Amino acid sequence: MIGGADVVLEYPGVMRASGGLDIAVRCIAARWPDFVIQDAGAGRFDSYREIPFASLAEVFVYRDSNALESWRVLGADASNANSMVHLIADDRGLTIVVDDRSDPTMASIVREIRDLLTGSQSLVRAA
Repeated sequence: MIGGADVVLEYPGVMRASGGLDIAVRCIAARWPDFVIQDAGAGRFDSYREIPFASLAEVFVYRDSNALESWRVLGADASNANSMVHLIADDRGLTIVVDDRSDPTMASIVREIRDLLTGSQSLVRAA
């Protein structure tokens, strides 16, 4: 079993939840070009153009289709560590859930999303 680390980013100005998700997914996709997105209703999106950001508040971004399948079969198993990022958005901010914030890839993803959304580390708090 693996745990997760929540990073809550508050938007510094006016931003909709869909904007936060869009920015976060773009950051993750830059590192994981074969990414797969699953919304909380289990809908699957294999390309960025398919994602209906305006109607989503929560998504799971998997490194690739193998990672998605492994999560389906094994769940939160240690072998799945750092192969998925969970994003939860509302109009106040974005929560990013990763397995290990000290993992270089996860740390880089969180840092880039934070910088693009807030431009300031002072708005970040661990949950």
